[in-house]
Amino acid sequence: PMHPADFKEVICGPAKRATKEGRPLKVAQDLVERLLAETAQGGDTLPLLALTMARLYEDYAGDGDLTVEEYEKMGGMHHVVQNGIDSVLSRYPGTREAGLKLLHDVFIPSLVTINDDLDQPIRGITEDQPTRRIAGWKDLRGRLPADARPLLDELVTQRFLVKYASEGTVFVEVALENLFRTWDELAEWLRAEAKDLKDAEAVRRGARQWVRNGLNAEYLLRGDRLNSAEDLAGRHQEWLDEDARSFLSASRAAADDDECAARGRLRRLRVITGIAFTFAVFAVLFAIVAQYNWAQVTVKQN
Repeated sequence: PMHPADFKEVICGPAKRATKEGRPLKVAQDLVERLLAETAQGGDTLPLLALTMARLYEDYAGDGDLTVEEYEKMGGMHHVVQNGIDSVLSRYPGTREAGLKLLHDVFIPSLVTINDDLDQPIRGITEDQPTRRIAGWKDLRGRLPADARPLLDELVTQRFLVKYASEGTVFVEVALENLFRTWDELAEWLRAEAKDLKDAEAVRRGARQWVRNGLNAEYLLRGDRLNSAEDLAGRHQEWLDEDARSFLSASRAAADDDECAARGRLRRLRVITGIAFTFAVFAVLFAIVAQYNWAQVTVKQN
């Protein structure tokens, strides 16, 4: 994270450079102070500040200055995301509700998860906090109908998502995690589906450990954890990747084998118990007969 003192240069530096290059632009001092105060309220505000300044520049820099009044007209830093999402949705040919449903399926769980057990500590990220996931661009677009794909393109254009190539594959991820809190609908989805997202992440994490350890059966799920994971898969099969599905299948097979072996042990125990009981009955009868015979002999002798 940048030192708070450096944020002023982030706000004013580009305007100074534009002015030097012949495109005069001034950022009003009261706007600078307002932005500095609001960026001090969180650890991930730098991307949000960049998005805010870009919106201000695009919408209001034509007259050569950026003011508090223009900033407030735009909705301020804490509404820039929601306003931007609303703008994206306004371009969708269907209803707003239909557009939101499509965006829900794009983001959850492909682009966001809730991790309750971080594999490695990450500065600024705590347990049970929404975190970004990386998705394949082609796969993500393929899940949308043709008329909805411009929604995804617009999210990249508006800097809510960032797209990049690595080793010949194009990936996409959320550009700023502040999006998880400042986009109202997404924040509500995450609250409503937090448990399922955490459970899905736990299954994927378990699958990764299982694969890393050579498919060792010791890492498979058992009992209530397996039942809970299978219930999740029944409701959200698309949330689990191939490794996670294989992990659950192997866990179920191992659990069934354990149950079969347990039934076999129970049958053997019943057989052994039955034999032992039979011997016990014969032993008791033999003792009774022997006692009776001994008594008869005693009577005759007397």
